[in-house]
Formats: sequence, structure tokens, C-alpha cells
Amino acid sequence: MGVSRGVQDAIMHGLARAFLALRDLASARLWTDKFYDATQSPRTELAYYLCKALREEGQTTLAYYYLLLATRTPGPPPREAMNPYLPVESAIHDYLLDYEKSLLWPHMDGLDDRFTRLHGLALAMRLLEKDTLPANLRESVSNNLEFCVLPLAGQVLTLRPEKSVHDP
Repeated sequence: MGVSRGVQDAIMHGLARAFLALRDLASARLWTDKFYDATQSPRTELAYYLCKALREEGQTTLAYYYLLLATRTPGPPPREAMNPYLPVESAIHDYLLDYEKSLLWPHMDGLDDRFTRLHGLALAMRLLEKDTLPANLRESVSNNLEFCVLPLAGQVLTLRPEKSVHDP
């Protein structure tokens, strides 16, 4: 009798997390990629943790790739489809992905146009409006606002409450 798909997913997920804990990012990437290639129910959490570790190591381009992977992964599975070996970490879905994006956004090469800076500002403002955002992250987002605002200094902006098709 073989091992169930849920157990296989949990093993790959666990290996990737173990390599992340050891700061062996090359092995963590390998197992994260294997997990996303093999699983029938991809999860956001693993890509988020790899994104965060890569950003902390200054590998912003790779971090952004895993951020995109995490944001393109469906949200938490319905209760009946949940893998009992991989609990859902709701904070990742609630605010941590947006927080990582707000940290990565100013550092992405080639994203230095006015629209991109406005996108970063809108992202930061949306984060600050979240009641679930912890105080330490709220302070970090507030401190990072200058990266979005200073390049816009001297430009006339019209901020509207309605969301346009170009808003993040």
C-alpha cells in the first residue's frame, strides 16, 4: 500500500521548511518547486516562507518570483479539502503576503516608473487600513512609505476612493 497524496505533500512541504530553517535556500527552492510541481492542491504558505527568506538574503528577484507563485496559488482550501497534515496559516492570507510585496516592491529593478510608485503607495495604504496588521508591521509599512512617496514629490496626484482597473 502506498503513501497517500496528502502525506507525500506534507513530506515535501516539511523538507522545504526544514531547509528554510537551516537557511539552505538552494535545497529549500528545490523542494518547494517539487512540491508545487507534484501537488494537486498547492498551498500559499510554502512559497511565502521561501519569498521571505530570499528577501532577507537580498535575493529580491527570486523572492519576487516566489511572491508571485504564492499570490497565484488559490486561497485556503475549503474545510473538506484541507490536508490535515498542512494546517492553514491565515495570517499569510490576511496580510503577510501583502506585507512582503510592500517590502519587495521598491527594490525591483525596472519598476521605476510613476505608475509603479503609485502602485506601491496604494499597496502600503491598503495594508495600513487592515485591522489585522500587527503594530510592528504597521510601523514598518509606515517607515517604508518614503520609498513610494519621495519619488512622487512635486507631482500632482489625484487620490480617489474608487478603485480603477489599474489599482493593485
